[in-house]
Amino acid sequence: PKYSEEKEKRIKLMMPYQINKELLKGSNAYIMHDMPIHRGYEISEDMIEDPRSIIYEQSENRLYAAKAILLKLLENA
Repeated sequence: PKYSEEKEKRIKLMMPYQINKELLKGSNAYIMHDMPIHRGYEISEDMIEDPRSIIYEQSENRLYAAKAILLKLLENA
């Protein structure tokens, strides 16, 4: 299939699982994602900046974890 057709097919398949205001209405759940993020697809634009979002903090923590793993691997090289 053409790329555009496959893209539309996947969008239709995945959109019911999008994190959005309706899904989290009345919830105290934190919104996490370790980036990169497909804005408007995985998570609606407004939820990325929602007060419950800790996306940027989680992404920063992933950086530190990756650095620690790399350091450990290089120590034994």
